[in-house]
Amino acid sequence: MKLLALIIFSLLLAVGIGAYIEDDAGLITVVISGWTIQTSFSFFIISMLVLFLLLHFILRLISRLWRMPRELGRWQENRHQRLSEKYLSRGLMALIEGDWNKAEVSLCKGAPHSQSSLVNYLGAARAAQQLGATERRDDYLLKAYKDDPDAEVVIGLVQAELQIKQQQTEQALATLTRLHDQKPKQDKVKKMLLHTYADLKDWNAMLKLLPKIEHAGIFTREQIQAKQLEAYGGLLKNISLDGDKEKLNNAWLNIPRKIRTEFHLI
Repeated sequence: MKLLALIIFSLLLAVGIGAYIEDDAGLITVVISGWTIQTSFSFFIISMLVLFLLLHFILRLISRLWRMPRELGRWQENRHQRLSEKYLSRGLMALIEGDWNKAEVSLCKGAPHSQSSLVNYLGAARAAQQLGATERRDDYLLKAYKDDPDAEVVIGLVQAELQIKQQQTEQALATLTRLHDQKPKQDKVKKMLLHTYADLKDWNAMLKLLPKIEHAGIFTREQIQAKQLEAYGGLLKNISLDGDKEKLNNAWLNIPRKIRTEFHLI
């Protein structure tokens, strides 16, 4: 629109100049490589203006063509992002509603161009597990890690949670142990690891972890004591099954006095 206005203005200006100098235009002679061109001054002015506008138009056209691939790419990127947001919203709503198939499909469609593909893949992993597709679940978790390696702890926690729900307790223990080695101060990891030890009845590992949990303030003192009672009780029960009274007595004496006074163990 601006270019059209400039052309019209320039033509009107050229016509005005031509009309003004028509009575005493004079002649202009141009010699180029043996060629001689003679024309009136008014025609020369108009020709130069037209030539200038033509060159200006050509340069603008070349510039626009040069920028077109980049602008087209930006347009496509914006379009993909809008679609990704739509698929993410649709997938999360389906996940909440329990429509696992729709959730998985929508979240997967939106993942490649999403600015938050980690959310897409973690949601798709949850949906896949609900559909009984543990291989697809693990594939989505792997894609989430490849997309955002810095979110390893978050991805690992989701993986362990899903493994526990699927009764893959040994796999969950391996996942949580790896996370605990990498992030020993992560409270959520310690808490889940403690519950996993309890599920596996690994009482010694549970007793070894409890002081770290108590120091971190994850549980109240009463909760810590309840976990200690559970672990020591399980440990004594295992020893009693062996029928070794001396070993059982030594284990009893190794229990802190405050714990021994609890009626659960007497």
